[in-house]
Amino acid sequence: MTRHPCAGLAQSTIEVFEAIAIGQTPPPRPVAIRTLLKRGLIECTGQREFHRDRFGVIMVPDYAVPLPVHMQWCQWCDETLPDDFNDG
Repeated sequence: MTRHPCAGLAQSTIEVFEAIAIGQTPPPRPVAIRTLLKRGLIECTGQREFHRDRFGVIMVPDYAVPLPVHMQWCQWCDETLPDDFNDG
């Protein structure tokens, strides 16, 4: 059976990883982001505009899961999640 790429990490770190893996903005957890970056489970792909108002623009880092890690995670999901996971 395939191991989750974040096996052994804190649940909050896994939640950040999985949010990034599905293209969502991760929760603001700097320690989790640093851990994932250090282990090579995510990478910074630049910056994106988060908010713009009369005071200016707020830019935030943008993250992605490297393809080999993403493939491992997808395999883990396929083996672990029930077939009817998306039903309902």
